[in-house]
Amino acid sequence: MAADHDRWELIRSIFDQVVDRSVRDRTLLVDELCGNDEELKREVLELLRADTESNTFLEGLAMTVVSPDDNSVDESERFGPYQIVKLIGKGGMGNVYLAERADGSYEQRVALKLLNRSNESTRVIQRFQMERQILARLQHPNIARLLDGGMTNTGAPFFAMEYIDGVPIDAYCDSKRLSIDERLELFDTVCDAVHYAHQNLVVHRDLKPANILVRADGTVKLLDFGIAKIIADDADDSDDYEALTQTGENVMTPAYASPEQVRGDDITTATDVYALGVLLYELLTGRRPFERVRPIHELRQLILTADPEKPSTAISKVGDADDEGQEIEKSRIDTISAARSIRFERLKRRLSGDLDNICLKALRKEPARRYASAEQLASDIHRHLVGLPITARPDTLVYRSKKFVSRNKVGTGLAAAALTTIVALTSFYTVRLQTERDLARSESKKSEEVVEFMRSIFETSDPSEARGVDLTARELLDRGAERLSTELADQPEVQGTMFRTMGEIYYELGLFEEAEVLFRQGLDALAGVYQAPHPEITDTRLNLGLIYQDRGDVERADSVYRSVYLDRLALVGPRHRDIAEIQSVLAFLAETNGEFDRADSLYRAALQLNEELHDPDDPYVVGSMVKLAGLLRVTDRPREAEPLLREALARQERYYNGDHIDIAGTKRQLAGTYRVQRKYAEAESMYVDVIATRRRMLGENHIEVANTLNSLSIMLSDKGDNERAIEVNKEFVEILKRNYEGMHPSLGAAYNNLATMLKGMGEYDQAIEYFSKTIEVQDAVLDAGHPNRGYPLNGLAGVLKEQGRYREAEQYLRQSLAIRKAALRPDHRHLMDTVSDIGDILRLQKRYSQAEASLMEAYTSFNQNRGPEDIRTQRAANRLSILYEETQRTDEADRYAELAPEFRD
Repeated sequence: MAADHDRWELIRSIFDQVVDRSVRDRTLLVDELCGNDEELKREVLELLRADTESNTFLEGLAMTVVSPDDNSVDESERFGPYQIVKLIGKGGMGNVYLAERADGSYEQRVALKLLNRSNESTRVIQRFQMERQILARLQHPNIARLLDGGMTNTGAPFFAMEYIDGVPIDAYCDSKRLSIDERLELFDTVCDAVHYAHQNLVVHRDLKPANILVRADGTVKLLDFGIAKIIADDADDSDDYEALTQTGENVMTPAYASPEQVRGDDITTATDVYALGVLLYELLTGRRPFERVRPIHELRQLILTADPEKPSTAISKVGDADDEGQEIEKSRIDTISAARSIRFERLKRRLSGDLDNICLKALRKEPARRYASAEQLASDIHRHLVGLPITARPDTLVYRSKKFVSRNKVGTGLAAAALTTIVALTSFYTVRLQTERDLARSESKKSEEVVEFMRSIFETSDPSEARGVDLTARELLDRGAERLSTELADQPEVQGTMFRTMGEIYYELGLFEEAEVLFRQGLDALAGVYQAPHPEITDTRLNLGLIYQDRGDVERADSVYRSVYLDRLALVGPRHRDIAEIQSVLAFLAETNGEFDRADSLYRAALQLNEELHDPDDPYVVGSMVKLAGLLRVTDRPREAEPLLREALARQERYYNGDHIDIAGTKRQLAGTYRVQRKYAEAESMYVDVIATRRRMLGENHIEVANTLNSLSIMLSDKGDNERAIEVNKEFVEILKRNYEGMHPSLGAAYNNLATMLKGMGEYDQAIEYFSKTIEVQDAVLDAGHPNRGYPLNGLAGVLKEQGRYREAEQYLRQSLAIRKAALRPDHRHLMDTVSDIGDILRLQKRYSQAEASLMEAYTSFNQNRGPEDIRTQRAANRLSILYEETQRTDEADRYAELAPEFRD
């Protein structure tokens, strides 16, 4: 209510006028200012008493910021080796000064804490000394360190702490406009420092933003242990500590106080967990759980009895909202969301779910029902960030089923892969055609015909038809494709759709030639029924473009995609999800061809369009986010990709009711982002999780399980664990063989990866064997000019180089160069890799002039396109340095050596 707010402002005004006076003067001045209003007088005195007990006040800082002339000591006075510079803060027990070492030993700035001279009672001195003792036992990078201590000339204690030039954590987060994930990561650091204190038997008891400062470089520092409690242990189980930390004193900051602090009950580490919950709530929402401005006794009652609102609900309430929950005004909406670099509606959705429950668990009234430790709270934060289930989520059947659901496993081998694909595609077309049936009666018959034909392919119920022979899924498919040409000839619209459906099944099985034939037959059938542009025709042509792209025929694929794009514009207009889809397809083609700027623009255009058309958690939006993140990772921007993938993962877990293949796919992308940042532990953990999920959902031998095993194998190789990498790679190969008949591009990639690992282990003969197998597979499934054919050629050259067979190595490199020059942009990194390798092999043959030209070409390209810090740039610089050293060009050798710090011994 407005009246409540005005009264609180009056109380605060009186408090501000009297808080710095002596106890006697305070009483007289309160009497004068409050007049005959006994209730007002009581509330002001209660606030003053709370300030004295807790060394703070309800809304304020642990140490009140002061003006330069507000000083209580002679600045010429020395305290040990320290000279006062200025007063920087004050509180109920002591003042804090910026001081400098003045004994000439070395330069040092410290925060010097002195007792207030008007407050030097025996008890306060004991507490002051205990704070010094607590700091002495805490040595943690995120806790302000005790540097020195001593006694003043009058016998009062002082101590010098690490000077923290920082700002309170809430102000830091807002000023830097940190995202929710960035705030959570900072909060995780606070939890780590608090957990360390708890392990050293110290409960802080006054955790709040003012006691958690953040430096400009992002370093968190926990400070002000002035009211901390030492938990009794064998070393410090003394009556003195018990007396000085007894809970009956109610030392606390009310706005951050736990119910047990308010009641005066025993204080444990759970008290700090509660305060961490308040802090997290505030960092996320910009307000505290009990933000309403009330007299202290009412605030205490709220802490004891009221349940805090969920953060996702509280974010919409004004700090001083009335009892009816007045909606927040627009300016505050803008301020809160802008400070978190997110739109307000998204912020609400971001907080709902896991973050609501994490906060509410930390804020439970009963200490035993909170997190058992700050470490457990931090663990839930981490699990939320990486998309794992959190312990705070209410343990309902719905939640358990969302996070862990058992599904029937499909069979193994080619039949399993084909049947799985057919089930998915049949379901898709059934739903799609049933929708179309609502638009026209003729489509009803089409739907029924499609589904019936799909079923008939896999039914051999007539004993005479089966003849006792077990037919493979491939044989069933081939029979179905043959039947299509005759059985549905009088229904070209159904036939055309079926040709496309069957083509997609062949495509998924890696049978590209057969798929292309079916797509073309589908186009022929549809051309007699529909006039272009038509959705069935454009969808089939899009599939044909995918065939061209996989074969490496970039120009042909690009031509098809552009034509599809124009047809879709004519069909649905510029604002439709089909336009976003083709933009993404064009982006992927550009990415494959090394046109990264164009790919970036197209991915972002698709994302923007999907955001305009769909809700933020919609799969179309999230899918666009994941694709953009994939490009960011490929183009060496993993730090940009990681938060985008985390956000995508959070949205997917909100959207899907249980495990979903899209969630596993995003986790695999995120694991890849960890891998390129050398966060190998996080990457391995997430890959293992994805493999387990996909096995549970899709079966042991599904191709997506194989693909994730491949990613895990590469990660293990990256971190030098080649033996495990080879074991995982072999498992990958076995699943591929079970799924694909004959040759498949993925099998070639598997062999190439295995050869690379063997090369790294010095197993050159085996490496040559598997590079040769890669070439054999590629000869069968890829066009002669496909850029991927350069991989095994470069690999073979690397093995031959190690064996000293430089001429042979050069021949393979020049084959790779010819392929990549024809297929890739002139500045593509893979092309320049080959140019750099040729330069190095020429140097080893002492053909220095040619070697210098190749190495300089590679270095210049890498430096211009990837920057001086990129590993490829530095490798080329290092190779130039070696060349110049061998040719006695010392100055140039030194200069390029300086440009390659990653390669220094």
